[in-house]
Amino acid sequence: MLTYSQARIHAAACGFDLVSTDAVPVHKIVSRSKSGKGAWPAIDVVHPATLEVVCPAGYWIDDKEVELLTSLGVDYVIMED
Repeated sequence: MLTYSQARIHAAACGFDLVSTDAVPVHKIVSRSKSGKGAWPAIDVVHPATLEVVCPAGYWIDDKEVELLTSLGVDYVIMED
């Protein structure tokens, strides 16, 4: 599993501006959220192989979507900070 540091380093290397956003490992999305139930991504979440959008920006990601993203091989999501 990816750590926060690894996610941030990779996101920054890919050109993401992490000033007002954060790279959050998929397995930490729900536990990181203030509600403890889920969160909204700041940008579209894309399939790592096909680059197809699997969760558009603003789409609610909860435990069910975390399982889907994990099965697709998504390592981290850019979230509002």
